[in-house]
Amino acid sequence: MEPNSWARCSICGKTIHYDQIYYACSVSGCNRKSAPHRFCSVDCWDAHVADRNHRNAECVEEQAPAR
Repeated sequence: MEPNSWARCSICGKTIHYDQIYYACSVSGCNRKSAPHRFCSVDCWDAHVADRNHRNAECVEEQAPAR
């Protein structure tokens, strides 16, 4: 990973940098501490929802931690 990277998108693998906006799934099973799902864009979140067949999922905007 790059020196300024915090995480990677769970769908496309694009880097999510420190202090950057990212997206999370509102479904509790997707937010486990051992393997949280993080997405670089709403499009990647949409791909996740289609794959997981969630019924009432919401896209939650989050802020990556500051370095």
